[in-house]
Amino acid sequence: MKKKLLILIFAAVIAIPLITMIAIRSSADDVTYYNISSYQDLVDNKSHYSDPNAYFRLTQDITLNGTDMRADFSATFDGQGHTIYNCQGAFLYLINSATFKNVTISNKTESNGSEFTATNSVFGSIGTGDPLGTVTVENVTVTRNVTNGNNSGVGIFFNGLWQSTPKGTVRILNCSCSGNVTNNGEKNNTNSSGGFVGASNFVDLVFTDCEASVSFGSGTANNADLDRPLAGLAQPTKSVTVNVSTQSQLTVAAQNANANKDLSKKLKINLTEDLTLNNWSPADFYGSFNGQGHTLYNLTESFLYPMYSATFENFTVSNKTASDGANMNVTGLASVFGSVGTGDCPAGNTVTVRNVHNERSVTMNTSDYLGVFFRKLQPVGTVVIENCTNSGTYNQGSKTCTLGGFVGKVLGGGKIMLVNCFNRGDIVAATAGGLIGDAGSSACKITLV
Repeated sequence: MKKKLLILIFAAVIAIPLITMIAIRSSADDVTYYNISSYQDLVDNKSHYSDPNAYFRLTQDITLNGTDMRADFSATFDGQGHTIYNCQGAFLYLINSATFKNVTISNKTESNGSEFTATNSVFGSIGTGDPLGTVTVENVTVTRNVTNGNNSGVGIFFNGLWQSTPKGTVRILNCSCSGNVTNNGEKNNTNSSGGFVGASNFVDLVFTDCEASVSFGSGTANNADLDRPLAGLAQPTKSVTVNVSTQSQLTVAAQNANANKDLSKKLKINLTEDLTLNNWSPADFYGSFNGQGHTLYNLTESFLYPMYSATFENFTVSNKTASDGANMNVTGLASVFGSVGTGDCPAGNTVTVRNVHNERSVTMNTSDYLGVFFRKLQPVGTVVIENCTNSGTYNQGSKTCTLGGFVGKVLGGGKIMLVNCFNRGDIVAATAGGLIGDAGSSACKITLV
């Protein structure tokens, strides 16, 4: 009898590790936790996807079956740093303030498997009838080539974000995507491709510390005018906010604001810390840039070229290579914002530069016009420079130049307003002006306040 009892006790002890606790309810926060260790666990618990109090935790890497799951998801999915393989179709449709975080979506069939081309984005689309709320995607890395024939946008994270009226927010935080997007749908102005989002309408998009390395294929609907690394430009979404802290993030964000499209014009970039630039290349910019009081170091070229009603505010251009670096030796036509021509600021548009402070010094290497903020201004619309200062030295060197503390030369027939601006730097040239180098016989209306 004693032997039998010992055997029963031993059997009970070794059996305990074989029991998997799938659902665990926490009375403290009324959350039900579901531990997921396989594709089958996802299938078995599909009925809980619509429960906003459900919390799915990935306990190990898993391999899907390679097809679309196509399930609406309103809960929280926490990958806990694990990887999902063989996700060749759409995984989950995030709606109703769902959260998806801390996971890598691989482009391989298994950990040592072959690479595949996906047939859909990871999260499919959010339709006009889907309740959106605030959907959050955080700490998610996706490597994925996508080929899809969707007619309303193709992306790596989302195809389309569609709402019929302005409502809802999608936050994409500390995420990265890489791969190729091929759009084989109909080519039209409502269909575009993007790294994170193919197209969107009536949605607030927020990107924070996101990286994208995306190329676009030669599909029937791929369009160089509309395809962009963050979000395709096909639709005028409600707003796009991009919070950046690195040069690569800023480069990607600026690429999304370099076209004469509504989404580019609505894009707002916020700099979240001081930034040191290396081999920076300026580009046309239609959106808004807010430095939030931070400093740009090692800017040896122009920063960005304002287009239409672009806005720049609240930052300093330093004369140093880094916060603890040496003073720079900048040469050439290095105004902070380049020039604004007649087509860059049409009638009814206003380029605004506000609370921007230049400390950088420049020596000319060619005989030309140059201003600290703008080389030449020839707007049809209006350019406003407000609450700005310069303390750098602009010197013609061995050349014969016209230099200005804010603008080198004014042309055209638009309006220019300098409001509460001060030049404390030396402007050394054959023709020099503390504010404007040469206003000439321009018909442009200049107002100093």
